[in-house]
Amino acid sequence: MAQTKSLKARLLIITCGTTVTLAAASWGFVRYFSNLSRQSTLATYETHADSVADALAAQFYERYGDVQAFAANEALQSGKPSRITEALNTYVSLYGIYDTILVVDVDGHPVATNSRSPDGKPLATDELLAKNFSTAPWFKATVAGKFTEDQQKGFRGTYYERTGIDEISSTLYGEEMHGNSFSAVIKDRAGKKLGVVTCRAGLRWMMAALKEHHEKLRQHGFGESTITLARIAPGATPDSSSWILHLDPNGQSSGPGASPSLLQRWSQGSRAAEFAQHAETGEGLAIGFARIKSAKFIESLDWSVIVQTPSKSLLAWLDRVQLTFYSVFGLLSFLLITWSIRISSKISSQLSAAVGQLTIDAGEIKGSSRRMAETGSSLSASAAQQSSSLEETAAAVDEIHSMVAKNAENASQSKSVAEEASKTAEQGKRAVNSVLVSIEGIQANNEEVIRQVGEGNEQLGEVIQVIQEIHNKTKIINDIAFQTKLLSFNASVEAARAGEAGKGFSVVAEEVGSLAQLSGTAAKDIADMLHTSSARVRTLIESTRGKMDLMISSGRERIEGGIRTVRDCNETLDQIVTQSEEVSRRVSEIATASREQSQGIQEITRAVRQLEIVTQQNATGARDSAEASQTLSLQADRLDQLAKDLSATLQGSASIPDRIPTIPPMGGSMGSSSPTEPPQTKLRKVLPFRKKPAVKATHEKAGSSSSEPLKTKKTSTPVPLQATGTHAATPVPQHDDPRFEDV
Repeated sequence: MAQTKSLKARLLIITCGTTVTLAAASWGFVRYFSNLSRQSTLATYETHADSVADALAAQFYERYGDVQAFAANEALQSGKPSRITEALNTYVSLYGIYDTILVVDVDGHPVATNSRSPDGKPLATDELLAKNFSTAPWFKATVAGKFTEDQQKGFRGTYYERTGIDEISSTLYGEEMHGNSFSAVIKDRAGKKLGVVTCRAGLRWMMAALKEHHEKLRQHGFGESTITLARIAPGATPDSSSWILHLDPNGQSSGPGASPSLLQRWSQGSRAAEFAQHAETGEGLAIGFARIKSAKFIESLDWSVIVQTPSKSLLAWLDRVQLTFYSVFGLLSFLLITWSIRISSKISSQLSAAVGQLTIDAGEIKGSSRRMAETGSSLSASAAQQSSSLEETAAAVDEIHSMVAKNAENASQSKSVAEEASKTAEQGKRAVNSVLVSIEGIQANNEEVIRQVGEGNEQLGEVIQVIQEIHNKTKIINDIAFQTKLLSFNASVEAARAGEAGKGFSVVAEEVGSLAQLSGTAAKDIADMLHTSSARVRTLIESTRGKMDLMISSGRERIEGGIRTVRDCNETLDQIVTQSEEVSRRVSEIATASREQSQGIQEITRAVRQLEIVTQQNATGARDSAEASQTLSLQADRLDQLAKDLSATLQGSASIPDRIPTIPPMGGSMGSSSPTEPPQTKLRKVLPFRKKPAVKATHEKAGSSSSEPLKTKKTSTPVPLQATGTHAATPVPQHDDPRFEDV
């Protein structure tokens, strides 16, 4: 027959399957969350690049307008070197970003320059004022009106000279100076060109923007980040000349920080973000790229910002989160499987013990039923023996003295048999009571199984409570995300009120709001998964409870049926005891009648009739006993089948036979006559008494003696005898019945 899993194996399979399913779902979720976090973090670096680009654009816009504002100053238009020098010193000190501000006439001769550095130190200006700048590119372009312009954005009137070694500042300071310049024409009120003013700005104004954002990155835990400003023309091949400024992790200016191949790939776009490798070290990097496109910047300058950091430090938090999750989930899975093994083993062992006891009790019931069948067979044999004795008595009625002695002997034997039958019935009653006690013990074990299953369901309910608590914690996380988003919105509003100064903070607030939104979405997904897991566990509990309730209810019904059957057997045995006592009493009467021969043949005949009745009753009792033993045997088979079904459920069906052996019925099928029951034809062989009307028998007549043998004749039409037990149709005849023969 087909193999089935044991209860312990089924519970373990369900637990392991649930754990594997949750592990697969959790792994998928973690992978999805990891990829989403990586992309979100990478997008943040693109935003960082945009922020730096906006800051540089704002600075460029101010520098572009500063030189024109300086050119409109009356001091510069006055042509007086001392006045111009004083004004220029004021500008250099006030702004702090200009190393040199030089004013030349229309022929390129220096008129005046600042005589102090931004920190107030005096400068030697003689060498610079002795030069002529008529051939300088910035001078020729400015005088010719070839400005760096963008008419649509309002950029006009200023010439920008790209970043490099500034010869003018180097001459003034006596050392190599780097920077860029902004130059404009000085005109009088009539529009006549008076000269050119050039503001030689150091790299401080660009470095300040880069350092400010680098500090923000450091505060967020990304201190290894670098920021690069490069000049990348669309479609051009970047080289070493493409670098304008690079800020290393220490906040110092250094060499290039990104490979030209990446810049080449980005040269056609305006924004990008990706994970790449360092050109020299091969280290993994997270890079954000943004081309400066702003209303405050001239895009033809092709400035681009690259923000990069080692990916291992950027994603370290994500790796820690994954490691923590996998560790906690693995520990919980181990604890769940261990707990399931212990619980399933405990339930299986307790149920196995109950099934073992049930099997033992079923075997005892079978033994008791066999003994009852043997008792019924013995009782039937006794009834047959009594019937045979009755036949011999009727056949030998002509020898009355021998017949009386035989009757006395048979009566004595019948009394002994009746007493033995009574003792046997008492033993059967005690065995049935023992069976009843065993079945009640089985019923108590069944109730204990119900209690243990209830405890298992309660423990699974505790698992649901743990899942619910996790669900509640997830709601708290969702509320925190909502509050964070609300604070981000308030920060954006405050930044909008602050105007241009709060624009950078507004971008950060928007990013915080986006992160809060992602956190809220993730928390909601976790809550949905926890709700689904809770529903699955609850469905599993209900399904298990339903199956166990069905099995236990079926077992309880079968046990109750067995109890009823045993009680019926007990009542039947009570009847057998009562009938045995009745048999003993009547046999005593037969013995008394035999001893009192003075009462004549009438007493002998009545004793014979009573002996026939007792024989019929014994046969009926034997048949009833056989039927009861067969019924008890069938109930024992059902109980044994129930025990095997429970064993198959607990341990599998590998050792369960395909067919339950049946006990052959004792003495034929139920409702049929027992083979040991005396046939009616044999009963009819008893010779009836006939009456002699012409002769009156008296014990006082001479020549007539009770010791003489009686002579009988067979009649051609014998009168059949009628049983007077439970199937009797006529009452027992009295001593004056006309059918009795006179002696």
